[in-house]
Amino acid sequence: MTPFSFKKIKFFHSKETPVRKAKNHSSPIENKEALSFWEKLTNNPFFYLIIFSATIAYLISYLPSKSLPQLLVGDIASADITAPSDLTIIDEDTIKKRQQEAAETVVPVYTLDQNVFLKTEDKIRDFFKAGREFAQEETTAKRIDEFTRTVSETYGVKIPPKDLRFLTQLKFPANMEENLINLIGKISSKGILLTKDLFLHDERNKGLVIFINIEKEIPYQVSGIQDV
Repeated sequence: MTPFSFKKIKFFHSKETPVRKAKNHSSPIENKEALSFWEKLTNNPFFYLIIFSATIAYLISYLPSKSLPQLLVGDIASADITAPSDLTIIDEDTIKKRQQEAAETVVPVYTLDQNVFLKTEDKIRDFFKAGREFAQEETTAKRIDEFTRTVSETYGVKIPPKDLRFLTQLKFPANMEENLINLIGKISSKGILLTKDLFLHDERNKGLVIFINIEKEIPYQVSGIQDV
């Protein structure tokens, strides 16, 4: 008969909580493969080389370069200075100097207002028409004074009474009207100014250009311009 011992019987359970196994839905083979990939990646020296190269490239591309040394004219640089492709150096003094030189060489351009001659022609024709009507009636000193005043107020021209009487005797001829218009047209085609003192851009030395239309520009010297 085999002897029975009470020492082998455990009447009380231990207070330690039994360890529960974590539920893992993935198979042991998949976990092993994923762990193996990351271990291989972190153990590969080329992985750290790529990170290091990318960091250096970023620093070189985006961080500002050091400022250029302040060199004077005639100094010898201690090292070669290579400017980056996006570096722009603006020389304000040289730019202003060249702009001033370019502005001084530009010839002033004036536009010929052809409407001035057309308006003048209309006034001349109206004046001769009114003169012919005036010459049809008897000429008296009073009528001469009234007509002289009308001409001055309407056309802005003061005609001496003596000349007005002479025109009245000639009945304000049409050939004189046409000759006057042609003469003023030739003079106006070259430009007429009130005074040459209006030239403020050294036109006397550089000359000027008269713009007639898109297809015609005529260079002139100040001496060839008529002034009133």
